[in-house]
Amino acid sequence: MKNEQNLDEFSHRKILNVVLLGLVFMMLASRTPISIVKTVMYSARDTNGTGYVEGFTGDGYVANAVLYATFAMSNFLAPWVISVIGPRYAMLIGGLGYTAYSAQMLYLEDWLLYTCAMLNGVGAALLWTGQGNFLAINSDPKTVGRNASIFWALYQMSGVTGNIAVYLLFQGVQVIEKDTRISTGAALTAMCFTGQVLTLFLRPTPWENEKEKKKTNPIQSFMSCLRLLSTPDIMKLSLSFLYSGFETSFWAGVLPSCIGFTQNLGIGRKGIMGLCSIMVSIGSMTGGLVLAALKGGINRRGRDPVILTGYVLHTLAYFLCFLFLPHLSPFGETHSDSYVTPRMEVLLLVATLMGMGDACLNTQIISILSGAYKDRSSEAFALMKLVQSIGVSGGFVMSTNLGLYWQLLVLKISAVLSTIGFSLVEWKIKERNKETEKTLELQTLKSENIQ
Repeated sequence: MKNEQNLDEFSHRKILNVVLLGLVFMMLASRTPISIVKTVMYSARDTNGTGYVEGFTGDGYVANAVLYATFAMSNFLAPWVISVIGPRYAMLIGGLGYTAYSAQMLYLEDWLLYTCAMLNGVGAALLWTGQGNFLAINSDPKTVGRNASIFWALYQMSGVTGNIAVYLLFQGVQVIEKDTRISTGAALTAMCFTGQVLTLFLRPTPWENEKEKKKTNPIQSFMSCLRLLSTPDIMKLSLSFLYSGFETSFWAGVLPSCIGFTQNLGIGRKGIMGLCSIMVSIGSMTGGLVLAALKGGINRRGRDPVILTGYVLHTLAYFLCFLFLPHLSPFGETHSDSYVTPRMEVLLLVATLMGMGDACLNTQIISILSGAYKDRSSEAFALMKLVQSIGVSGGFVMSTNLGLYWQLLVLKISAVLSTIGFSLVEWKIKERNKETEKTLELQTLKSENIQ
């Protein structure tokens, strides 16, 4: 009876930790600074605009590329840091980078922009690898899908709150002036700091602390990640990790910039940019909640139908972008025509589709890693973020050199490969689970016959 009471106590603590984890990321890990940095920096470099900052030449796309390149490299050491200080303190320290990247908008200098981008990259490795490890600790095979969806839905609220602030601040604005930039930076910095404080409320996990942990050093952690990366299943899943990076760079940075630079949308295009970012988050949050409600069906039928649904949603979004946005819109203000005259309602639909497809992809990635790689969750999530951040960094580099239509082609091809790779791994896990169930049934029958 006592053991059952302890188990019940831990089950409540686990779900509380999952909710608190989502709240931490809702405040701390907002992608809003990444979404608006190109537009803000462009106004600061415009010598004819009222937002001009003398001597500043920083580029938002380059800063985001630096951020994710640093993120990629830092993921190799993140599992070692977590093994030493634990996921809760790793997330607390990692949040400093997010706070710094938001705060740099208050005082624009080239060196400060790129330094804070690097700090955010290192912090993101600690924050996200810690998140994966902490979520796995607080989940089991029956609850991992539900927990991943709850976390994802709460996390996406960060985009809603951050981008509502951006929409209100940028409404009717064609150039981001100094006062608007400072107000935006201050609001985002306050959000990040609040998230850091919330990490202190995450509850201890005594059931995990009782396990004997193998001590490692940085080199062993690095080699362990490489060994896991070389396994066939992780290599297939890496196609999904890479695509999640590409599509994240698109909806978080490229799509808002394209909208903000398309002059055919009129004087309110900066506000539409903020609205679309809000709709991405609402779409992703809605997707997470729907998947949490459908957890029973997903457990029975597997994750591959969800991945296929996300693929279809993204394909439709890319097609609408092809029709309604100009090819040159990623590069700056443009009067170029698109195939169809841009309309706010269609772009809001595109944003919603991107968000829902993003939820389908990322919740299932988190679910499969937390379930199939529970004992090596730190390494698995570090590798996921490593490959994903390479994809995001590559996406931002691509956005400085390729027009919109070429970017959409790359996204479409990588989406196909992602769907195939994930499905192959999921089918293998299904077969393995069926064999395990058959073995257990045979063992049960044998024991009954002996009796």
